[in-house]
Amino acid sequence: MTRAVLFDLDGTLLDRHSSLILYVHQQINRCSPFLGNVSPLDYLNKIIELDAHGHQTKDIVFQEVEKYFGLADQSWRILFDDFLQYFPDICVPFPRMHQTLQVLQQSGYSLGLITNGSNASQNPKINGLGIRRYFGAILVSEAEGVKKPDPEIFNRCLRQLHVTAQDAVFVGDNPEADIHGAQSIGIKAIWMRDSYWPEPNRPDGIICQLSKLPNLLENINENKV
Repeated sequence: MTRAVLFDLDGTLLDRHSSLILYVHQQINRCSPFLGNVSPLDYLNKIIELDAHGHQTKDIVFQEVEKYFGLADQSWRILFDDFLQYFPDICVPFPRMHQTLQVLQQSGYSLGLITNGSNASQNPKINGLGIRRYFGAILVSEAEGVKKPDPEIFNRCLRQLHVTAQDAVFVGDNPEADIHGAQSIGIKAIWMRDSYWPEPNRPDGIICQLSKLPNLLENINENKV
């Protein structure tokens, strides 16, 4: 029986794509003097392209933006500083995130969160989403000195929740870091479908919406999947 449900953050609980779009619209308004005659739509599309689903460092993103649009020298620093100051406060959850976490908690599951990234970037997101209260264990890779898919970070979360790998399910969007990482130590893994990523090999379940998770867990417990 599943006793614990572990989650990834970005792309699983946090709708990072929607958060980025909302942020860029706000940045355009704040930084319009530095963007000249750049089309807002072109700027947004270029940021999304360069961001690479959060995998490109943002100093590089804004340096490339400066070059691509021919902005004034060192404009990228102003745009980058704006990102550092304002983006952590833009936290768009996936639909029914709070309701799903509440249902799982009330059903008796222990909940854990494992996220790759820096303390400065990930903790404001966790706080901004208002989800810290749900989790018995929260691990940020920078603080842990190890990141997914390394088995150690999964094992640390299991130990903090006092469960074994066989008692746990992991929910994430990244096929390598989340699905393969969890399955490598015997944790069942549910893929949060994301068009950016190719479908992983043999996930233990697939969801498109967080609200579908409680029923899927019931089916897993009843060996229906």
